[in-house]
Amino acid sequence: MRDFSLASYLRIVSALRDRGLGVYPVRDWMRHKPASGVVMRQDVDRRPGNAVAMARAESAAGIKATYYFRVVGSANNPEAMKAVAELGHEVGYHYEDLSLAKGDVQKALKLFGQHLSEIRKNASVDTIMMHGSPLSRHYNLGMWAQASPIDFGLMGDAFLHLDYRDTVYLTETGRSWKSSSANLRDRPPDALEAQLDDGGTQAVLSFLTRSKAKRFAFSVHPERWDAGLVGWTMQYGKDALANGAKRLIRMLR
Repeated sequence: MRDFSLASYLRIVSALRDRGLGVYPVRDWMRHKPASGVVMRQDVDRRPGNAVAMARAESAAGIKATYYFRVVGSANNPEAMKAVAELGHEVGYHYEDLSLAKGDVQKALKLFGQHLSEIRKNASVDTIMMHGSPLSRHYNLGMWAQASPIDFGLMGDAFLHLDYRDTVYLTETGRSWKSSSANLRDRPPDALEAQLDDGGTQAVLSFLTRSKAKRFAFSVHPERWDAGLVGWTMQYGKDALANGAKRLIRMLR
């Protein structure tokens, strides 16, 4: 089986269900604060059709997740947002307004309000998650030094307002589940790191089998989990180029 295909992702979903762990969208995790379970987050950076396909597959498997949509590029797709929400998943805003405002916090907050209102035309939005914007020197969390997500009628930010203590955090940022130099900013504070043999999905499945942890947080990018060979191959090449660029940025910084 090709790794980073939709079928490969569903093996993770199956493994979580086999362990008897409840899977929660971010909104429900914040609301109920479960002692055990999985908070499942999908960052829709581009290719919204993949997000809809993943949302359908998750619904068929009996789980719900949170899908954070950007408002730039192809991810700003109202029909995809509506489709994901209609399947029962949470829709949120994957914001990058400080980067868009080139570091101007007041301008960023104004943009944030406008963009949030645009997404709320398609689905109710209760939580948000910053986009890493690896090519920008501005860290999007910085805009909250002068405001709070609560000011915008939100429950909170998935990076700032989730309690990651005693929680194993797994992300395939950089097309690897293992901590990678291509992951510049997707590292929540206080989270536990999974001890994986390599960056493939099989390593995650093995870890889930042997791990005694009861709390997990997953960050997934639907663009990467393609069901078709052509889309999968194109994304493989894009990831390779992006990883090279991000490693260079890390060296320069």
